[in-house]
Amino acid sequence: LKPEYSYNTELSVEQWFGKLLKFNGTVFHSWLRDALVLAPYTFNGRDSITYNGQLSRVTANQNQQRAYVQGVSLELNAYPASNWRLQAIYNKTKGRVLEVDDSRTPLDHIPPAYGKFSVQWQRGPWRVESFSLYNGWKRIADYRLNTEDNESGATPDGMPAWYTLNLRASYRLASHFTIQASAENITDVNYRTFASGVSAAGRGFIVALRGNF
Repeated sequence: LKPEYSYNTELSVEQWFGKLLKFNGTVFHSWLRDALVLAPYTFNGRDSITYNGQLSRVTANQNQQRAYVQGVSLELNAYPASNWRLQAIYNKTKGRVLEVDDSRTPLDHIPPAYGKFSVQWQRGPWRVESFSLYNGWKRIADYRLNTEDNESGATPDGMPAWYTLNLRASYRLASHFTIQASAENITDVNYRTFASGVSAAGRGFIVALRGNF
């Protein structure tokens, strides 16, 4: 294997609209040369071997000539009233391997679109936030099959979109101590994050005391 080289470009914009809205946006593109990609291979001249009693396809990390990763990250913050803040975040990434025949196949380790929407209130020692985390669909056509994307843990169409509703609050007891409480995945959604073969945690409650010295 040879080293993988990355050449990157990025453009970021930050803009206030009066005192109520703030926008941040970033677009990026990375060119990969000799990209390390898990792809079909051979072992002793065979493309498949028996492993743990099962006939399995041989794969190995290899240098592919070219690949790219591109994406966008957007954030909007609104301040409608004193002590209040609304926040929306969106991220989208795309990756492709440029094969020898100039076809383009999915690059692995590329997450689906994801983001966060939250409503925050803060006054004195109190801080309260209600927020939603979400992931878009990861279609099976965007998986690099038989690699670390683990399509075996997805549905035949890929990994479905999901979102969770969450609430957390904190109160500063003194200059060094804060008590925190949160309710996560309140609607008890059954979901899996991309490339995971295990369902995420269901409804949960957390209480914590934090010290800072």
